Amino acid sequence: MAKATGENNLLDTKERLYQFYNLVETSGLKEFHKAIETFHNCRKKLNSFAFVLHNAYVGRINNQTKVIKHNAF
Repeated sequence: MAKATGENNLLDTKERLYQFYNLVETSGLKEFHKAIETFHNCRKKLNSFAFVLHNAYVGRINNQTKVIKHNAF
């Protein structure tokens, strides 16, 4: 079985997260309700778990620019 990537992985992650929400709701454990609130607040960041994209390249360019600027002084 091939590992899911990209959008398929994101959909799987969201489905599992909603299953967790339902499990917490039915458990009656109030301690987990705070965890659910946190997950709801960070919902938009789920893409970082599904897509292997980052801004390291741009960060390196910015750092090199700052070093050149610093050395110029």
